[in-house]
Amino acid sequence: MHSVQVATYSLSLHMKLFDLSMDELMDVGIGSLFHDYGKVYIPAAILDKPGKLTSTEFMEIKQHPVYGFSTLKDLNIFSPVSLGIVKHHHEKENGCGYPDGLVGYEIARSSKITAVADVFSALTTNRAYRQALSRDAALEIMHSEMDGSFDPHYLSAFQKSLT
Repeated sequence: MHSVQVATYSLSLHMKLFDLSMDELMDVGIGSLFHDYGKVYIPAAILDKPGKLTSTEFMEIKQHPVYGFSTLKDLNIFSPVSLGIVKHHHEKENGCGYPDGLVGYEIARSSKITAVADVFSALTTNRAYRQALSRDAALEIMHSEMDGSFDPHYLSAFQKSLT
């Protein structure tokens, strides 16, 4: 369900902000739907762990964008836009993201928007390690505790799109 939510939020915001062709929207939709594909290579014991991850476990989780990108790229059917979303949806504006430590201008807009959608969906969905947060609580965390993570323009546009 998480991937469907992320794709829905991402496509919705892309349609509000940009005049994209159907092919471009398809690339965004596919990339955001498959954004976490690399998690199929992460052991369930790590993905479903109810407590805090060890540093080794977190390092393994941080590899999922690379795993997904590599696998999907080898299929030769995904566009560069879709593959970019899969690989870079955990990059942060301030350069503290992964896997490549990209900074704001280096991150494609579709990856930035999918990052906002991904975190919002994750925060507002029940997880093994915590209960779902309300929309307002999730947005508060995204604005305050995660300052520097998101493109402020896209985060603001996303928040407005929810009202």
